[in-house]
Amino acid sequence: VIQRGPLTDYINMLGQKIATQKEAGGFPYVFKAVNDPTINAFALPGGPVYINTGIILNAENEGQVMGVIAHEVSHI
Repeated sequence: VIQRGPLTDYINMLGQKIATQKEAGGFPYVFKAVNDPTINAFALPGGPVYINTGIILNAENEGQVMGVIAHEVSHI
């Protein structure tokens, strides 16, 4: 997990935009990047969401990254 830095800040900023929606349920979401080139993301009970760098590297635009984040938020 990339604990700090511009990439984690960026993922967190995108995630918080989604987390502020009423449908997100008000959980204490935490969004972090994982230094892994595979295309994967996962969420854990209670709010942690992790996005692999492979998602970012292979996405064609920011909307695709936000779609992955929103999908993971829907699991929570």
